[in-house]
Amino acid sequence: MHILSDCRQRSWRQCYSRQCGRPAGFTLVELLVVIAIIGVLVGLLLPAVQAARESARRSNCQNNLKQIGLGGTGYADAKRGFPPSIWDNVPQPSTACDAANNIPGVAWSAMILPYMEQSETYNDLVAATTNWTVHWETTASGSAVAKRRIPSFNCPTNINSKLANSGRSNFGQLNYAGNSGVAAYTGYPGKVGIFNVDLKPVVLKLSDVTDGLSKTLMAVERSSTPEIFPQVASCGGTSCNWNGALWVGGRLGANYGYTAASWHSGVVPTDVESYGGGNATYLINRSDASWGADWGNSSPHGQGLFAVYCDGAVTFISESVSQTTYSRLRDRKDGQNFDPTSF
Repeated sequence: MHILSDCRQRSWRQCYSRQCGRPAGFTLVELLVVIAIIGVLVGLLLPAVQAARESARRSNCQNNLKQIGLGGTGYADAKRGFPPSIWDNVPQPSTACDAANNIPGVAWSAMILPYMEQSETYNDLVAATTNWTVHWETTASGSAVAKRRIPSFNCPTNINSKLANSGRSNFGQLNYAGNSGVAAYTGYPGKVGIFNVDLKPVVLKLSDVTDGLSKTLMAVERSSTPEIFPQVASCGGTSCNWNGALWVGGRLGANYGYTAASWHSGVVPTDVESYGGGNATYLINRSDASWGADWGNSSPHGQGLFAVYCDGAVTFISESVSQTTYSRLRDRKDGQNFDPTSF
């Protein structure tokens, strides 16, 4: 009677566990059930969380290209034309020459910095090159400026997007390469893109884009994320190691003690340029050449890439776009106009 009376004043669990010999707390079975439920909930929520994060990163990537578009159009409006892909006093990159003949070697992306609220970095680069009279890579101050990270030039979906570009001498990354046409470098004015190596700070007038600013690409994504799955072999049968690009400009050739490609004796235009549609070597997210990664137009988002047109509009282009259509988007003067919203 005493036990029953006591049970009326306590919870059944307290009574049962203390008076009837059962240990307090959860049983092993109960604990396993709780863990299993938590595991199921985490499994259901994790993909949604990852998808939300990637959606935010994609949105940020689009906004970066919007800023680049505004910077490019701001430069074009102020200077009455677009900058070269690399401002260089010996425009032909295959010409054997020393650092004194590759001045200042800065890229289109460096030249639009004042129009992207990056005047401080731009002014520091001007000072480091002694007002554009030496190549940026030949001075300690120039190399230091070149290693800075410009957030608007980095797509957050890329691996190590906040770090230096280890594939290109540890200078600051650029995940958006300029449209230099449909095929590898052939020399200006033979190129049909927007940015081309040249000795003038203004190369292309707005009126030279005869297909229209809203129908011609300014820049496309260049991933710095290597393909990590062994079964992926979209670069000439090998796994692509996308190295991204550099915002500052082209590195000097290895023949003069620098770390650019050994076959190159001048500045390296693929540090800042991209080509596409001329042949299968320059398709989106793949190449028919094992060395195609350096030339590639690529994105870590999958199924295509983001690009910005010369009027500042941003679009997503599917990797399944036809080679002909893609080349025409990159050609400023082929007379073929396409609706940017149709890809």
